[in-house]
Amino acid sequence: MSRATAAFVVYPLICLTALTACRSYRPASETLGSIPGPGRESWNVHMYVTEADPADDHSVPRLELIAEYGVWIEERDTTYQRLTGVDQQVQVVLYDSTGTVAADIRADNVWYYSQTRRIIADGRVFIESSSGRTLTTEWVEWAEVSRTIRTNRHVVITSEQESLEGRGLTATEDLSQYQIGRFSAEVRVDS
Repeated sequence: MSRATAAFVVYPLICLTALTACRSYRPASETLGSIPGPGRESWNVHMYVTEADPADDHSVPRLELIAEYGVWIEERDTTYQRLTGVDQQVQVVLYDSTGTVAADIRADNVWYYSQTRRIIADGRVFIESSSGRTLTTEWVEWAEVSRTIRTNRHVVITSEQESLEGRGLTATEDLSQYQIGRFSAEVRVDS
């Protein structure tokens, strides 16, 4: 191959390489910030959420989240925490307006949406109220603003006096009042 032919082949390759190398790059912080996914992760999560008491100069506990593993995820329109149990279920303790325990929730997974102040519990959900009433289901949503628990799944509510089963539920967070969709009941009567 002559020098003229080699130059004719090599020169366009060098130009093409130079042109492809001259692209505009964004800083890594901009690129990584736009990728959906965990912003951070943590093991042995124990988090308290409190509410300021307008009458006093202190806060009242509202929520306690305990999990073996958690990730904080930021998406375009929302930020949430996904808590997961490894050997134990995730525990969520709900407190009433006075700071007294209203209910204890156990589930395989919990999503906490701090902006909308709600929780979704999924997988073998078990709720025990301070009065001893229990609720078993596969999925529930708790809304802090209305202090309610709801689900459209199969539920079983048990207390010393009754056992109710049905599909769909809306209840106060302490399970003192509830409505079940289609249900069947067993009531124990002392004779």
